[in-house]
Amino acid sequence: LPGEKPRNQSVAPDFGVTIVIYESADRGKKHPVDNVINSAVLAGFRADDIAILGRGHQHLWKKSKGGEIPYGIKLRAINGFLATLPYNRLTLILDGRDMLVQRTPDEIKKEVQKLMQRDGTHLKDCIIFSSESACCVAPMWRHSPGTLMSFAGKNDMYRTRHTLDPPPPGIRTWDKKVLKQWTDFFSEAAANTNVTKVGRTFPYLNAGQVIGWAGQIMKLLEFVKYEVTEDDQVLFSEAMWHNVKYGNGPIKFVLDYDQAIVSGAGWRGPELCPFSPRLQHCTFALESRNDSRRPGGVRPVWRDKLTGLVPAMIHTQNKFWTCYNHLTKGLLGDEA
Repeated sequence: LPGEKPRNQSVAPDFGVTIVIYESADRGKKHPVDNVINSAVLAGFRADDIAILGRGHQHLWKKSKGGEIPYGIKLRAINGFLATLPYNRLTLILDGRDMLVQRTPDEIKKEVQKLMQRDGTHLKDCIIFSSESACCVAPMWRHSPGTLMSFAGKNDMYRTRHTLDPPPPGIRTWDKKVLKQWTDFFSEAAANTNVTKVGRTFPYLNAGQVIGWAGQIMKLLEFVKYEVTEDDQVLFSEAMWHNVKYGNGPIKFVLDYDQAIVSGAGWRGPELCPFSPRLQHCTFALESRNDSRRPGGVRPVWRDKLTGLVPAMIHTQNKFWTCYNHLTKGLLGDEA
């Protein structure tokens, strides 16, 4: 990216954890993103380690004069902020207003380490993405895996198509055969990983939540050579395909299939989420966890009844606001 380059990886250990969110809500107005901040502080994050970018700026879904949606505004803002952090600062890039945090930074680091052990890798070599049960965004119906990038060498990638390009000859705009290539790839990748049976029902990369060293995330953003109107879900999925199939690219992709770090709670019926293993309601049970920092020595947490885990974060995507409001009230009470 112009003006932003990953720094030297030979750095001293960094033990911090930083949360980064892009949210264009107006400054000074109460907003659901404030619940992300409050829940993170309740879980033990310092306010200084929570960065909200984009407040008062252009909304990501506001089309340009040419009718294009500038997804890359978010990535550019995040990339600029990452440049201010140590290369090896563990960074959690969260999707936005519909997120809640409920586990401590140290607990999150332990969950990250479990994923490193599962896949036999290290944060200096990989990036973690959350997973989801539904696939795929519109460009992935017309662009087959492997058609957006080509390689002249292991890390020497050049772009061959733009995510907004029309389908090639013989391919429909909404082509089920192309979609199946993507779903088959992700399902096979999950099946080849040591995850639970439930985890295999969340095989798809979710670009909304990215976890890793700040410098590694910058490296990925530079590598995919995105343009401001391109869909990041497509580009990250394409990069993962090349890495899994041929070992190409500088980043290994690790998916949180078992949803130990990010639990995706969004499900609003068969038309919106036909493949979701979740029932049509909020699949969480409230519990108490020992916490000497809190009055009474305990704090509330939600256990995911589908996975059996207490996830570090919960994402109520797809505008599942009834579930979001229920979870928020349980964690924050009158502060919500």
